[in-house]
Amino acid sequence: MATARRCLQLLLVLAVCTVMAPRDGFATSLTGVAIYAADETGEPVGPFWHTSLDPSGRPIGITRWIPTGVRGITLLNDADGEISVDLVMMSHITTTFWQFNLGEFPQWVVLNLFFNGDNLTPGISALVPFDRGFTLFTTNPNPSTLSLYAREVQNPGALIYDDGSASGRLGAAFYFRSGAPEDAWMWRPSDLTNLDRVGTVSIAPDGQWDAVLVFELVVGPSQQQPTPGPVSNPAGFGFVPPPLAAYVGEDLWATPSKKPLEEGAGAAAGIGAEQSTTPATEGTPSDRTPAASEAPGHEGTPTAAPSNATSLTPTPGPEVEHGTPTPFHSRTPARTATTGTGAMTSPTPRAKGWLW
Repeated sequence: MATARRCLQLLLVLAVCTVMAPRDGFATSLTGVAIYAADETGEPVGPFWHTSLDPSGRPIGITRWIPTGVRGITLLNDADGEISVDLVMMSHITTTFWQFNLGEFPQWVVLNLFFNGDNLTPGISALVPFDRGFTLFTTNPNPSTLSLYAREVQNPGALIYDDGSASGRLGAAFYFRSGAPEDAWMWRPSDLTNLDRVGTVSIAPDGQWDAVLVFELVVGPSQQQPTPGPVSNPAGFGFVPPPLAAYVGEDLWATPSKKPLEEGAGAAAGIGAEQSTTPATEGTPSDRTPAASEAPGHEGTPTAAPSNATSLTPTPGPEVEHGTPTPFHSRTPARTATTGTGAMTSPTPRAKGWLW
């Protein structure tokens, strides 16, 4: 019976290893883990550990957390201590082993995770307290952090990494001394006690119990919004309309009124109907060309105003030879002189279609 149970456990371990084994062609991968002692603000205050044998830090051994085989399962580190773990869409529980000297065990650590070969900038940077709980970590509040090789870099301030193909979220993180009886108050799996997998200079046992940090990385579909494609050009795209040209007597700063003037108003303004040759079109917008029956320029004839009033009617330009439009240089209306009685002078009408 015991033999059958043991065989079943081995089959389970093999099945899980097969599912979790790195696969070629995956776009998202975990390529680095760094841990360093910090204070409550995320400022480095002690040793630095990383998944490398580079002398800038102490080595981290890393493996999947399979409770029945965590002691003997092969570490994921290569000969240089580096890692490259393809991330399938599932919950990944990972165990790290790191060695500390007497008096160095930290009360806070920063956990940095690096993805897709970018070992300079961490994709996730979390501040983890030495406390009882799996989700007491927070975003690293420090504006800077350390790269995989202990270089100071800008802190991304994130607990989620999303590269457009997959999204990885830090779901849990906690750490403890694997061989310290005084830490009995802190929960730890029975399979993660009295472990010696790494030393301070190599990924090999050194006769001292390791510290252990367990973290969960929940990988799922990317949450990034797809980049919108090019917008099709509407009809006439690329056509630039010419600048608007004001007709003589029209007020650009107020909506022109096209209501017919009272009988005789056009004559009083000195404007003849013969100046317009364009027939009126029913239903056209208010800025259409005035009809022959209308007296163009009535908007430019202000009512009596006090002597200090300012005319909004643009002043016509100098007389030019018939057929040559006056260039349109400015839409700023010029002030017109007032009479002694306070009435405003009316602009001299010009042929319709001329610019002012």
